[in-house]
Amino acid sequence: MPSIYASDRLSEGMPAEEPVLRTLVTVKREDASVWARDGPLPEGAEEGMSGWLLKQHQRVPGKWGKRWFSIDDRKGRLNYTHREGSRKVRASIPLQELSVSTTELSGHGHCFVVSCSPLRLVLSAWSEADQTRWVRNLQLRVDIWKEKVLAEGPRVAHVLEFDCASDISDESKDSSVSVSQSPTGFR
Repeated sequence: MPSIYASDRLSEGMPAEEPVLRTLVTVKREDASVWARDGPLPEGAEEGMSGWLLKQHQRVPGKWGKRWFSIDDRKGRLNYTHREGSRKVRASIPLQELSVSTTELSGHGHCFVVSCSPLRLVLSAWSEADQTRWVRNLQLRVDIWKEKVLAEGPRVAHVLEFDCASDISDESKDSSVSVSQSPTGFR
């Protein structure tokens, strides 16, 4: 181990001003999750929003598939997979570009539409309360992320672009969809 004395460090070829001893910081798990999130959740939003929804198939309008949806508050994205806990993301939609609205479909209740051009997802919740919960939580986050982009501009875009790069490369290998049609450079 190198000496902490400046004279010894100079003889070892190390600059005297370079610190030899480093502080070790331990972060508790609950603190780390707060640090990972970029700012507080919108007031009234549920933390860790995720769950099963039915998604109408794009090519066969009468057919529905059960999908696991989750909101990534740190990256500002809505993701869905085929299975809960799967790392194979089928679509990852930036919240600041998303629009959400309720809709009525004959033969299917509790529907709402999530869209981010060119992607349009028709979703169905299990109950009216669940539909309201999803629409409300998505809209709260959409509003916050739109404000963040306006306020922080390129800084947010830059951070998200690099933060999402590994997710996008994994998605392309798995023939997944990522919405990247954005004038701000989000992926």
